[in-house]
Amino acid sequence: MKLYVDGQSGADATAALPNGWRASGPLQIGRARTGDGWGEHLHGDVDEVRAFSGALPDGRIP
Repeated sequence: MKLYVDGQSGADATAALPNGWRASGPLQIGRARTGDGWGEHLHGDVDEVRAFSGALPDGRIP
C-alpha cells in the first residue's frame, strides 16, 4: 500500500500487507485506533479525499 498526497508518494510512504487487509466497517478519515476504541481526532482540515476499490498502478494515480 502507498500513501499519495497531491499525487506524489514519498519513498517512506509504503506499508506491507502480506496477509491482505479487509475492512470491517466504513472508511474513516482523520481518526486513529487507540487501544480498543477510536480516538486521536484530526485537528485540521481534510480536502479532496479519493478512495479506490482495489490497487491502482503508479501511472493511474490522479
